[in-house]
Amino acid sequence: MPMIVKPYGEELIPGVKAFNRRLGDAGLLNRIPESPIPTWLPRIDAQPIFQEFFLAVDGESVRGAYILKHQPFLIGTETESIGFYTAVSEGLIGRRFAGIAVQLLMDCLRRQPLLYWLGTGGMDQRIASMFKAARWSLWSIPFYFRVVRPRAFLLNIEFLRRTPLRRAALDVLAYSGLGLALRGYQALKTKPCRGVTAELVPGFSDWADSIWEAGRGDYQMAAVRDASSLQILYPVGAPRFIRLRVRDRTRDVGWAVCLVTTMERDPSFGNMRLGSIIDCFASGENAIKVIAAATTHLETAGTDLIVSNQPHRAWRAAMEQAGYFSGPSNYILAISDELRRRLDRANAKKDLFHMTRGDGEGAVHL
Repeated sequence: MPMIVKPYGEELIPGVKAFNRRLGDAGLLNRIPESPIPTWLPRIDAQPIFQEFFLAVDGESVRGAYILKHQPFLIGTETESIGFYTAVSEGLIGRRFAGIAVQLLMDCLRRQPLLYWLGTGGMDQRIASMFKAARWSLWSIPFYFRVVRPRAFLLNIEFLRRTPLRRAALDVLAYSGLGLALRGYQALKTKPCRGVTAELVPGFSDWADSIWEAGRGDYQMAAVRDASSLQILYPVGAPRFIRLRVRDRTRDVGWAVCLVTTMERDPSFGNMRLGSIIDCFASGENAIKVIAAATTHLETAGTDLIVSNQPHRAWRAAMEQAGYFSGPSNYILAISDELRRRLDRANAKKDLFHMTRGDGEGAVHL
């Protein structure tokens, strides 16, 4: 029986559980949700942001799946729904299933040709090669980090500690106190933002609409970030999200969504207490105020390191003005050929794209 791709129905749950067991037995963390109803972004009435699940089925066996997230985006000056794609297949553990990943992608493109992928993986990874073969366009999303506690950073930043010589050198810096020079250098780089404050809020309301309308003209590709969209993505009652309403004295200028995560043997961050700015919005001129306010909040929360990925030129400048270092990035944006054509018709330039981790799978890996 040929492999087919079909919507995830209740009758396929046993096959999904068996698929997940096979991945687990192979030592992989990837999983297909074991319910056809998403726990994050289910389809509710006419709600414009939602997820759908589709499975690759071989007889009674499930061999892979993809998730299609629908969301309104600003493309140039127009708003239209585009799709975020993420997938897993048995090709990860068996060569004879290697073609399933391509079959899943082609099926998703038939359903939604305006498609993008945003996630972790270098340009030399298999998924990047597959997108290139499908004529997608790929970019690395710049990565920024700010050291809060130099000793914890130097002892745990695994991507810098990959050789014995580097580990020894970083240990010396950590215990000698010379690592404090990092803090001094950051302080010299940091542009002060007086009068800017961040209020911790439980959710988003009308004030976020005003920020969206005031700032949307500075972006040529961005997910719609009005209050109703933010309420869906970061709902009241989801305690992990730190929602910050940023004001310049009494005027609302922007917002940020952050996380604080205690890492444990993480391959990149070791055992650090990690702060991350996963989403944010403001006009370009107010980006520095949002980054400065979010940074102050995360430093006060007792983090060792703060990180963010930002492609838009105003937000990249804001990260540098707030004393962040740029580092090697393995966070990739890939856009389908049809979406690339749509952006070209709008004369959209990639340094005016506003894409954050909030536009991908959510707060994964953080």
